[in-house]
Amino acid sequence: MSPAHQNANLQMARLSVERKDGPAALGYLSRVKERGPVVELVHAETLHWAGEKKEAEAGLAAVHKESKGDARVLFAVGLAAARMELFDRAEAAFSEVATQVPQDLDVLVNLGRAAFRAGHSSRAVFVLAQARKLSPRNAEVLLVLARAAEDAGFHGDAIAAYGEYLVLKPEDDKARMKRGRLLATNAASRVEGVNELKNYVRKHPADAAGHFALAQAIWDAKPDEALAQLSETIRLDPAFAPAYFGRAWLLQRIGRLEESLADLEVVARLAPGNVRALDQLGVTYLTLDRPAEAEKSIRAALAVAPGDRSALVHMGKALMALNREDEARRYFAQFRSAPVEHMRDPRSEPGMIALATLPAAEQVRIQIVRLRQEAAEHPSQSELQLKLAQLLLSEGMLDEARSAFLELESRNADAKIWWEAGTSLYDAGEYRQAAVFLKRAANSNPQALNILAMALLFSSGPSEALAVLGQTPGSELKGDWHILRARVLEAAGKGEEAGQSVESYLPQMSWDPRVARQAVLLLVSLNRQAEALAPLERAISANPASADLALLNAATLTLLDRWQAAARSFKEVESRWPEWGAAYVAHGLMLEAAGNKREARQRFEVALTLDPRGAFARCGATRLGTRQPDGPDCACRAQLRQFLLPACGRE
Repeated sequence: MSPAHQNANLQMARLSVERKDGPAALGYLSRVKERGPVVELVHAETLHWAGEKKEAEAGLAAVHKESKGDARVLFAVGLAAARMELFDRAEAAFSEVATQVPQDLDVLVNLGRAAFRAGHSSRAVFVLAQARKLSPRNAEVLLVLARAAEDAGFHGDAIAAYGEYLVLKPEDDKARMKRGRLLATNAASRVEGVNELKNYVRKHPADAAGHFALAQAIWDAKPDEALAQLSETIRLDPAFAPAYFGRAWLLQRIGRLEESLADLEVVARLAPGNVRALDQLGVTYLTLDRPAEAEKSIRAALAVAPGDRSALVHMGKALMALNREDEARRYFAQFRSAPVEHMRDPRSEPGMIALATLPAAEQVRIQIVRLRQEAAEHPSQSELQLKLAQLLLSEGMLDEARSAFLELESRNADAKIWWEAGTSLYDAGEYRQAAVFLKRAANSNPQALNILAMALLFSSGPSEALAVLGQTPGSELKGDWHILRARVLEAAGKGEEAGQSVESYLPQMSWDPRVARQAVLLLVSLNRQAEALAPLERAISANPASADLALLNAATLTLLDRWQAAARSFKEVESRWPEWGAAYVAHGLMLEAAGNKREARQRFEVALTLDPRGAFARCGATRLGTRQPDGPDCACRAQLRQFLLPACGRE
């Protein structure tokens, strides 16, 4: 009726923007002669959806600047920026409004949502918690708060927020599934979480995300069921890249390496920017003796992330396998000079919950900061200090971890806390500090005496270890105790007595990985390694995530001259724990013994790249001519048996 009507054209432009039809919106706006913040913001959104994003952002910035702090204009700028998916700018605008009206619910909700979408999840949690206080039964606030808390790693807060939300919206099964997934990540609530996920899958059998979440929750206890859930995820959604990555990851951990290759190749096609998938594909090619393909895949990973330390060292390994050693050393040099992101100890594998996007250094930093603060604010809750110390230890931050455990020593705690602290330190090779906690745990946990004895054996000698084992109550003198006592007797030079004990009690041994490791080392020291294979096989079956047992298996096969089986086992260990220097040292010693000096030298080079202080790797490289002659200690660092058992003062 009136083609030049100003407000009609403005509203039609707005409707076109909502449909993301930029050209149509521009046509309507060309007839609007009026100017002002409202029109300029619509114009900016119009330019954005017409593909002129730089001009759109400039227009938005101009309105922001000309607002002169007017809260109404700034709020409109924030809304427009959010619709344009410029979440950093939206967060900035809403923050300015919040300083003027700090108790306004709409402002806080929009600020929290913008911060969350901008990737500032911790900030979002803080803001949304204030909004929740103003409106505790606001379902929208609770849902965004739960998502932000989950993204920030505050899983306890996320579970609580999802729970409050579900009271208000019990029909939201998606939110219930997400809460179940979080519950399943915590040992104390895992059963409840798994049941929630199973209920969701029964109710929504066609939802691929539900099957994937259930697989994430049960992979460690029921790997076969997890594989079935991952396969169903892929059947329902053939483009679900994390499911392929998850299935490959799980197949490798149960020893089906070759089967994992096809899934990793699919991930590389579906998610060509996934550095971890490309890198792991390269590692798998290397394990399968396909170094040329490995080089191609790892180069693709480095094209996405040139400074990625894992990809740099793996590229060096691939080039070594292709006999391009000078080029390989350049990558090793880049690895050594690249900024360090804390590597996980091989005994502490990342959970499947983080398959597609492994934990980043920033996520670890946030967790550490949060745990430091909570442990300081709640000194009576010793488990918080324990979690902080364990996290620092698992991330290789040894000095900080030792200090955190020292602080834990000064706090009140129960035997369970002392046991967890002691065994965490023992598994990391921190025997002296482990003994402090294990002594406390032993007051009410006789099992702790066994591990305490081992810690003392490696830190103080066999006399103290035997004295501790002598304190064990008669009711606890079971197979494990006799095996560990035999290990100590052998270290004390009483090999004959130790041999009789291990022969009698090996069938009664539990499959605790710590006990199994000592039993195998005892048999090796007695030159009875053939007897170690059967208990090793059972122990590995019971502890499939144990790097130590997997490496011991490869080493034992070597000592039995089963070269092909040993080589295959070593490559599997290197594939599963590709940045664990000890695996390359042991493999290098095996190759050297087999007469393959070139590949042995390459393994020592990789080990030295990962740990320049490694004496066995340094001596191996010296023997094989890549480095200057070293001191006399290298004479007793030349064999795999010496690497496994105490030699040259090595614990």
